[in-house]
Amino acid sequence: MFRPFAGRFWSDARHYQIAALSTLVVFNLGWIDFGARPANTVLALAAALLTQIVCSRLTGVPIDLRSPLITGLSLSLLLRADEPWIHALAGVIAIGSKFVLRAPVGGGWRHFLNPSNLGIAVTLLAFPWVGISPPYQFTENISGPFASGAHLTRARLEF
Repeated sequence: MFRPFAGRFWSDARHYQIAALSTLVVFNLGWIDFGARPANTVLALAAALLTQIVCSRLTGVPIDLRSPLITGLSLSLLLRADEPWIHALAGVIAIGSKFVLRAPVGGGWRHFLNPSNLGIAVTLLAFPWVGISPPYQFTENISGPFASGAHLTRARLEF
């Protein structure tokens, strides 16, 4: 019984993305400080999920919570703002854009922008004091057995 479920579950790449982002958030909150704050994480997730549910009901689209989970987790890790409401606003903008910015594709309509990226970009333009996580943040303060691999990865990214 578990095997067919696992096969279906892991056949969607979004599930891997949710697992990876969730792992980063858990590590951030428990052991390694990547800079994401608990309140910001909760508000980004809640706003993204709630916006998806409301917009899905208003438009008659089936509710699928994978995209807002990915968006909320991404916003919590990538967006830097001292005010937690900024993360909530970014989540609403990101998921709301999926229902507003659409293009005809294959006989239907689909969103054409990455919701997380749009939420971050709009937030950065609207609020100059908001920042983003630097690309090296996840390897900057790592020590121990993973340090050499993390620094090599960082060196490759910066090269």
